[in-house]
Amino acid sequence: MSFLGKEYKVYKKENCDDLLKYLGVPEDQLEAVNSFNPTEKFEKNGDTYVYYTQEVKGPVEVKFKSGEEFDYVLMDEPTRTTIVVDGNTVTQTTKSAKNVTFYKREFNGDELVGTFWAEGFDGAYKFHYKAI
Repeated sequence: MSFLGKEYKVYKKENCDDLLKYLGVPEDQLEAVNSFNPTEKFEKNGDTYVYYTQEVKGPVEVKFKSGEEFDYVLMDEPTRTTIVVDGNTVTQTTKSAKNVTFYKREFNGDELVGTFWAEGFDGAYKFHYKAI
């Protein structure tokens, strides 16, 4: 888990628009969402992890235990979320009233590749990050 304590910033995205449209992001907001390049960071204290990132509205801090479902508000939508940390892979499952999404983060040194997909959608959205 060499990624703990490192901050990673998005530098490249792939296959964004179709998945965002499928998830209901309005056409007039696609450009703003696509131009947003957040950072991500994980820390661990005992058996609790802390995940730091940004949403369009500002910074977010999420405390969780690996494999335990918790309530999380994502872009104003209440969800039930589970994050599993397994070595250098962090997999997130988020269930809302509208859909179920998955986000798999694979850390490799100073690189992070995040793959985001949704139940019922054929394809995935990829994020490429570098440690900063």
